[in-house]
Amino acid sequence: MIVIFHARFHANVQAMHPSTLEITCEERLTPRGDCIILVASSHNIEELNRLCETIDQVVMCIIDHFGFLCLEGLCNKIEDKCSLVVRKSERRDERTFIIRSNKAAIDYCRRSIKNSRMHGSKAIVIVMNRPRDHEGSVVLKRGLR
Repeated sequence: MIVIFHARFHANVQAMHPSTLEITCEERLTPRGDCIILVASSHNIEELNRLCETIDQVVMCIIDHFGFLCLEGLCNKIEDKCSLVVRKSERRDERTFIIRSNKAAIDYCRRSIKNSRMHGSKAIVIVMNRPRDHEGSVVLKRGLR
């Protein structure tokens, strides 16, 4: 299963948090939100939670006009309709969608963040299950790490 949604960068995006990354449906953002990378998200929690029912390991790719970030982690059902949080830790709450992520907000390319926030660029977010080989073990792709 693949879930695709859209969001955009905001002039106040800092993307400096070392252990979390957040995508929100909110339109506005203050500079204090250092983990938020995208606003005005069109994500649907029912679709995302359906993805978590069938798999536990996911890949999320955020693609914008200036670059991209792909991360992987474990899927967690969410309850919050607006915030979607990715964490490197195993902490779970109603907003946590991915735990044990290999990336956080700080890992997003600085040049891409600078250009995208200046232009209010749109981004596409793709979430899908991580491929498995014929024996059921996870296939690790170099480009995703």
